[in-house]
Amino acid sequence: MQTVANRLVSAMIKFAKILWRAIPISYERSCRFYPSCADYASMCVQRYRFPKSLLKILWRILRCNPFSQGGVDFP
Repeated sequence: MQTVANRLVSAMIKFAKILWRAIPISYERSCRFYPSCADYASMCVQRYRFPKSLLKILWRILRCNPFSQGGVDFP
């Protein structure tokens, strides 16, 4: 059972994916991690309650930078 907060975050992620697909350069090709950050966020929202999923998403975004090697990272 998802909370209202998780549903809101999930809707925001879906909206962001739609916007990213409209950009000519695909974000999937340039993502340092597998799965992409948006897919990772979707998995976190489905798997964890709101506070924990939010913290995991924020930690992933902080690690997504030019100094990170990236790689395979599942929630």
